[in-house]
Amino acid sequence: MYFIVGGNGLTGSALVRYMKHTGKEYEIIQKENKHEFLGKSCDTLIYANGNALKYKANEEPLFDFHASVASIAEYIHNIK
Repeated sequence: MYFIVGGNGLTGSALVRYMKHTGKEYEIIQKENKHEFLGKSCDTLIYANGNALKYKANEEPLFDFHASVASIAEYIHNIK
């Protein structure tokens, strides 16, 4: 089972199309449903939820860190 974080975005939706085409089992995790996946396990966690606000890296480095790194760590910690 694959969990795809950001499966409705540009990169994530391409991965979802691939998963459908190849018959692989997957679930999409979005901001609205992420609480449903706490404690669940998967074989592979794909994080396709990139920070779209690239200019924030220079303007607000802590925001960028949270959006790019801390959020990934949160998913890794909460999904087994």
